[in-house]
Amino acid sequence: MTNFKKQSGLSRIEKIVAWAIGCLVVYVTLPAIAAYTGRAQGVEPHTLMKPVQMAVNTYLQKNGSCPAPGVAGVGVKVAEGRYVENVRLESNCVIKATFRSDARERIAGKEFVWYAGADSEGNIRWACGTAEPISLGDSPRIAYAASPADTTANYAPWLPTRCHPPRSLDERKPSLVLFLEDLIG
Repeated sequence: MTNFKKQSGLSRIEKIVAWAIGCLVVYVTLPAIAAYTGRAQGVEPHTLMKPVQMAVNTYLQKNGSCPAPGVAGVGVKVAEGRYVENVRLESNCVIKATFRSDARERIAGKEFVWYAGADSEGNIRWACGTAEPISLGDSPRIAYAASPADTTANYAPWLPTRCHPPRSLDERKPSLVLFLEDLIG
């Protein structure tokens, strides 16, 4: 009769499998964590620009034209941000915020811009991007007509959803679907 030694702890294979699963979890979660923190940085200028945007709305409704450049002209004091260097009001109702150099690499030094426009009924509409609409009366949703280097396409995943540039239908598909289509087709 053979006496078997009672196993204590994990076998080598079990340890390797546990290590592989741990690596897979880290591989999947790190990009999600980076996107989450990047998105928080990308939303900060929107939050800091909101008081200026509301003041410009009020000025437009009262006077029918854009205020003079400078946030002091609309009576707003802009709060300081952790990732935003400054917020400024420029001519033609353009509000710009510049990211600090210590923000995420994709957005560091870039500008986040809101443009006032009017729809066909004369309502004030705001759009964001980096290419300015031609005039106040034009549709601000066409703010992405500039070259790709001049748009928010390079850092759109970290900006509010309404600031993302238009995408083709293929870009909206998950990468797994595109991979399977390539594999099958």
